[in-house]
Amino acid sequence: MELTLPWYFFDANAPDEIKPGHKPEGDAVAEKEKRILCRFCQGPVTDNSRQTTPLGRFIHCRTNAGGFTFEFGCFSDAPGCMTTGDATTEHTWFPGHSWKLALCRNCGEHLGWSFRGDTSFYGLILDRLVEEE
Repeated sequence: MELTLPWYFFDANAPDEIKPGHKPEGDAVAEKEKRILCRFCQGPVTDNSRQTTPLGRFIHCRTNAGGFTFEFGCFSDAPGCMTTGDATTEHTWFPGHSWKLALCRNCGEHLGWSFRGDTSFYGLILDRLVEEE
C-alpha cells in the first residue's frame, strides 16, 4: 500500500513555493496513528504521529549538489533508521542544521537524512516508505 499522505507539488528551483494551480489535498496529519514502513524490507521506520513541520511544512522537495531531487516528509523521530557518516552543514537544506544520511535499520537502504540543529528531525524520502495496512 502506498503512503497515503497529501502530495504537494513543488518547483525544484523554489522548493517551498507551491506551483500555481496545485492545491494540497486533505490534512497532513492522519487521524489514526499508523506505522510507516521501509518500502524495500517492510521494516518499521516511524509512525504518522511523529510528523513535524520545519519551515512550516511537512513535505519538502529539494535538489542535492549532484542534481538529484527528493520529495521527503519530516518526522520528529525515526527509530527504524540509523545514521551514518559525519555530520555536515555543507549543502544543508535547513539553515542552522547539520545532516547525516539515514538508513533503514533493518536492510540498510537509504531512506533520507537526520537533521540536527535548534530542532532535530528526520527527512524521509516518501517514495521509499509505505504505510502499514
